[in-house]
Amino acid sequence: MKGLLIKDFKLTLKQKSSLLIIVVLAVFMAAAAEDASYIIGYLSVVGSLFTLSSVSYDEFDNGNLFLFSLPFTRKEYVLEKYGFGIILGGGFWLLASLLGILSQFIKSQTIPGHTLAVAVGTLPAVFIILALSLPIQLKYGAEKGRIALLGLFGVIVIFGLVGPKFSDMLGFDLAGIINRAALLNPQMLSAAILAFSVLLLLLSCKISIGIVMKKDF
Repeated sequence: MKGLLIKDFKLTLKQKSSLLIIVVLAVFMAAAAEDASYIIGYLSVVGSLFTLSSVSYDEFDNGNLFLFSLPFTRKEYVLEKYGFGIILGGGFWLLASLLGILSQFIKSQTIPGHTLAVAVGTLPAVFIILALSLPIQLKYGAEKGRIALLGLFGVIVIFGLVGPKFSDMLGFDLAGIINRAALLNPQMLSAAILAFSVLLLLLSCKISIGIVMKKDF
C-alpha cells in the first residue's frame, strides 16, 4: 500500500502547475475578499477531487492490466485510494483553513467565529464528497464517472428543492427537524455531522471494495 501511495503522490505532482495555479488563485481571492471563509470550501473540495484523477491515471491506456499484476490485493488498492483521498483532501483542508483564518486575522486582527465554523464544517463535506465520488469513479471509470457524478449531484440539488414540499405532502415536518437540529449545541452538532461523514466514508469504502473485487481488467 505504501508503494501505491508513493505512486499516486508522484502522479499528482505531475500536475504541480495546476496545483500551484489553484493555490495562488486562492491566495489572491483571500487577499481581495472581505470574507475569505469561502476559500476554505473552494480549496478543500478542489484538492479532494484530485483523488479522482489518480483513478483516471490508473485506467489510462489499460494501465490497470499491469497495475493489478503487482503484489497487492484489490482490497488494498481501494483502501489506498480512500487513504490517499483523506490525506490529500485533509491536507488541502488544513492549508485552506490556515489561509482563511490568517487572511481574516490580518484584516481585522480577530478570528471571526464564522470562519472557524466554516473550517469545522468543511472537513465532513470533504469526506462526504469522497464517499459519493470514489465508488462512482471506480465503477464507471473516468468518462462515464463524470456523467454519473453530474447526475448524482443533480439529483441532490433537485431533492433539496422539492424535498421540503414532498415531505409536507406526506405530513413529515422536515423543516421542523432541521430547525430543531440547528438549535442543538454547536459542538454536539459538529461532532454528529463529522461522525455521520466518517460512517458514510466507511460504508462507501466497503461498497468500493465490492465493486473492484467484481471488476474485470
